[in-house]
Amino acid sequence: MQIIVGALRRVGVGLCAMTLLGILALGNVGSVWAAAVCSDTPGVGDWILCEENDDSLLQIDARGVTIETTSSNTHGVRSRHTGTGNSAIVVRTAPDPQNPGLVKLSTITTGGNDAHGIYGHRSGGSGLVQINVNKAKITTTGLQADGVNGLFQGDGIFRTTVRDSSIVAQGQRSASIFGRHFKSGHIQINVRNTKIETRSTAVDSDGRTTAHGIWGWISRPEGTGNIDIDVLGGLFETAGTVSHSIVGQHPGTGDVEMDILLDASVVTEGRQAYGILGWQQQNGSVDLNIRGTTVNTKSTQVGTNGRTSAHGIFGVVQNPANTGDLAIKVQDSSIETAGIASNGVYGLN
Repeated sequence: MQIIVGALRRVGVGLCAMTLLGILALGNVGSVWAAAVCSDTPGVGDWILCEENDDSLLQIDARGVTIETTSSNTHGVRSRHTGTGNSAIVVRTAPDPQNPGLVKLSTITTGGNDAHGIYGHRSGGSGLVQINVNKAKITTTGLQADGVNGLFQGDGIFRTTVRDSSIVAQGQRSASIFGRHFKSGHIQINVRNTKIETRSTAVDSDGRTTAHGIWGWISRPEGTGNIDIDVLGGLFETAGTVSHSIVGQHPGTGDVEMDILLDASVVTEGRQAYGILGWQQQNGSVDLNIRGTTVNTKSTQVGTNGRTSAHGIFGVVQNPANTGDLAIKVQDSSIETAGIASNGVYGLN
């Protein structure tokens, strides 16, 4: 199933609205399968939701769209696949009809809790979930409202590429880019020349805000697969307690590999807020490769242990069997930290 949305101010995709909005839906000719269901909720907001439950491809191509939602659980663009096919979401520019020769950026804004800007969801089954964002502006303000979210509750690969874009996540426990895997498969996050700002003033009962910039997480001990985060250029700013700029976290079996390269700038402000964190908790290795990058962390908040612990680059391999390698390579980079027990480069193995 393919949905193409072109340069719309108000985006509400429903089966009865496809012809009116000029949306082209293409299925596999000659196959016998139920078409993906795409719908909206009138009066709640302008958004795109497509669902698929068999072995077919579900693809959403949003070009030059402006999407605004205000209600909880109302995402800007969402795909949900429960079958064995792949899902792909593309959000990009389109020619500006009012200014020939120029392009119109895609803009997505959400204001509700649990309302992600772009949400690729696999609920069971297996396959690939891929999200590509090019020259878009995404803003979220609600609790647990991520800019780009890939949630994998089946087997397969979550892959996202974000280029030349801006993402701002302002809610508590929100991430600008979040890939989460429950089962077996890989998380691959690629970011190019993008500005990411993640900050929250709200605090949990445990004193945390936990608002990460880029977060790749295989979240179950039985989960297998690798986390690969590849960053080229860009600016990554986070503010909040335990709010890291770039983090790969793995409690299962597999490796965490991160390449942060060429004029990337990483800035964090908050207690136990690390610039770059690679963390393997059970069976695997951590490999951090930092080149041509500026890292700046600072904290004026002191924990109960008398520390601020705002490390610049932090690699951790800790498990009961005491296995796994830790490699941290830093070249042609600048690292500055401010705070008690805040190290520039810190490895724990």
